[in-house]
Amino acid sequence: LEQSVMIDDELDKPRALLLDDYCLNMRITSIQLDKMGWESTCCQDISYVTTMLKTALKKGGAYQLLVIDHDLAYLDSFDFVKQIKEGLGGKAPSIMMISSSEFDHKEAIKHGVDICLARPYDVDDLARKVKSVFEKEPLAPPPHLLVRKPVVKSLLRVLLVEDQVSNQVVMRKMLERLGVDVSVAENGRV
Repeated sequence: LEQSVMIDDELDKPRALLLDDYCLNMRITSIQLDKMGWESTCCQDISYVTTMLKTALKKGGAYQLLVIDHDLAYLDSFDFVKQIKEGLGGKAPSIMMISSSEFDHKEAIKHGVDICLARPYDVDDLARKVKSVFEKEPLAPPPHLLVRKPVVKSLLRVLLVEDQVSNQVVMRKMLERLGVDVSVAENGRV
């Protein structure tokens, strides 16, 4: 049985639980939340999430935010959100749903999701969305969406080889934002 020890500094940090079946995406979000002052815990197995939430509540260290990947391979994420909200009632954490594929944000909100975020996202977008959940303020469009910065062409070219389309999109966008010319190899071919 593993037991975590909390240092006094960590007691003041808000806590987030992340659920994603793709470890890299979850780890990136975790690091970003940690840099924003959150204490984050990663979980790849849905069967542990409800127990983790309830245990944290009992120990007085409740999670304030549950970040769920919309594209979980093994369940309907909307049904899972509804189950969490019904099971924990008013003690349920705020829920953020993240996805690199398109999904109906209005439908997500109907099922109990508090805020949605599309990958690839900017760290500032993540910070704004998290802040908006807890301040209940309407979101204004981020400034970088209002004024497009000209893209500077780089001499750097990258051949991206990845089998998951969602990961191709994320990596391509991240590299293109850095000014890199990206070619994607699909099925091992350019």
